Amino acid sequence: MDPTSAFRAKQFAKMVIADLAFKQVVALSEHMMQCHFTARDPLFPPQMCGIAVTYSKNFVSGNDFGPLPERFRKFEDSTLADTHKRLIESRHKIYAHRDTEAVKTMEFDDLSDLVPYQLTVEWSPEFTAYPVTPELSPEILPFVAELAKYQSNRVYAHLQKIGDGMLIKGKKYYPGRRYTLGVDFP
Repeated sequence: MDPTSAFRAKQFAKMVIADLAFKQVVALSEHMMQCHFTARDPLFPPQMCGIAVTYSKNFVSGNDFGPLPERFRKFEDSTLADTHKRLIESRHKIYAHRDTEAVKTMEFDDLSDLVPYQLTVEWSPEFTAYPVTPELSPEILPFVAELAKYQSNRVYAHLQKIGDGMLIKGKKYYPGRRYTLGVDFP
């Protein structure tokens, strides 16, 4: 595969994978809203972690495909911009590392949706401590779903644009058939 085709194939794959991640974030956000989880529910933290990590992996360079282009980090809508920032920052400071000092440096205008570290102690029959760690609040979920849908739509539009240019040189690709990047695609 020539270098230009290889680059375009990698860009196409990056967008397809990003679209899948955004759709997963939408699905999990909507599921969590239907379940009416609170931040104290034992299922809330791992699911919120899943949302933050799945959304954020599209914006870090720790994978083969690299981060999405800069335009996917810019928003005209301030709510989308704030939600994006909260997810990325909470991924780095809360969910990936559980860094108590880093949490204190989070630069949100309003940290009211950030649940602080807490500890519940019981003495029956012996000493037991139940930690509660910082979490984004369930109130952010509708905004997360909206953001992920918005990003998915942007990725889809970009996929259509670059996909048209890839389906050249007389090749045909059939719906439902599996292709291997760099082997039979493009």
